[in-house]
Amino acid sequence: MGLLNYLITRKKNDKNCLTDFDKFRKIIWNTAENDTIKAVIFKVYIQEAKDQAYINKMLHLCSNESMSNDIFALRIHKDKTMKIMWNKAQTKKSKWLVYSCFWNLFRYENIRNNIHDKLFKNIINDIDNIILIKDIKTNNVFFGMLSNLTLNNNLKPKILDCLSNLTDIQISTLMDIEDQSLEHNKLYLPFFTSVFGLFCNIGVDDNLCDQLLESKIFHFIMKNYNYIFSIEHDHNEFPIIRNSLSLINNLINNKNFINLFLKYELIDTLTMIEKKSDNEHTIDLVLLPNIKGGLLFPLDIDNFDDTTNIHLAHKFDKILILLDFIVNKKQDINIVDKLGNTILHDALLNEQYTKAALYVLCNANINQLNNEDVNPITMNKKLINKILKKKKKIHNAYNKNILKKIPKNYLYEKYLIQEINQYIDISKDIYSVYKTYHETGCYFGTDSEINI
Repeated sequence: MGLLNYLITRKKNDKNCLTDFDKFRKIIWNTAENDTIKAVIFKVYIQEAKDQAYINKMLHLCSNESMSNDIFALRIHKDKTMKIMWNKAQTKKSKWLVYSCFWNLFRYENIRNNIHDKLFKNIINDIDNIILIKDIKTNNVFFGMLSNLTLNNNLKPKILDCLSNLTDIQISTLMDIEDQSLEHNKLYLPFFTSVFGLFCNIGVDDNLCDQLLESKIFHFIMKNYNYIFSIEHDHNEFPIIRNSLSLINNLINNKNFINLFLKYELIDTLTMIEKKSDNEHTIDLVLLPNIKGGLLFPLDIDNFDDTTNIHLAHKFDKILILLDFIVNKKQDINIVDKLGNTILHDALLNEQYTKAALYVLCNANINQLNNEDVNPITMNKKLINKILKKKKKIHNAYNKNILKKIPKNYLYEKYLIQEINQYIDISKDIYSVYKTYHETGCYFGTDSEINI
């Protein structure tokens, strides 16, 4: 009798309650006998609603109700009301509201695990329209909804395929933070929290990690990772830190992720987070020890603050990335870790003589003292002198090529070239050789095995 009474009431108030949301809420909604009836009358009224402002208020009502009312939410799903809601959402604001509602609805395992195929296809295919809307709030709820949907293991590959197919233009439109003001980019922090959560849920599946790591959208996030965390948060920053650490924790055992971790220098942000976790009681980061255990402890390093990007590239045997730091990013090859050791110190300590030779050729300081007042030349004088002879021979060859191009009567210029012989930098050429090895695929050993 309860539902019948509501339908009778609807007939009496049909005109007003289908156009005046406040009257609908007062006369129909607030007097509902139970949550099941609420779900049924919601379907009836939103299906017949024509006014977009009224529809938007209905979507907002459903979103709030779905957040904590599982009986209402499950009945909405059972009655296929979500399809009606999706069809009614035709404006920018209604897109935001309907996906906000779906985000809440897909929190329920039974709903996300039994989503109707057609509705799922409509949602996935709608990503192009979402990007064109260019609304950060809509982007946030859409990706938050996708994050909840990826908790359904059967949907993860399909969602990842959708993300992998995004073009560079779509990604730059979706994540419009490059060359923008700080105030503009602050608005994107909740969105990036959702993106990290989405990637985290995908990355927990080892079979999908490689595809995720190869996707353009993932590279964009990694490239801007340090910048995202440099933006000052106006609100609680724990969710974005938690989601990003969960993502890294899921990927640390993937060899390809180590390359990205080093290439994009994620250690800078992890060092910042590490300091925050030590200094601020509000940030209780249980995942940080796990990440350290996967990345640092095998290298005999305790904390991110104890090392540098260059040292990690050296220890992970990623010489091409290390040379990129030195040659292209102009980082100092003589930077020291917590013990005062340069990578040349470390190579000699671990009897990695090929690496040591490479570093000397790239102008590593053989006289730099560590915290124990030990320099590389003292550690292995015989090896260092042998490398220096080879370095001088290479420099002389460079000089001969240069001198050949200078007219005989330019004596002063020739004198200067001979004087600066020791300052010649051949690291660019070494980097070029290593890059050629990697690009041509003619070399399959570890980086440090390449003969200098």
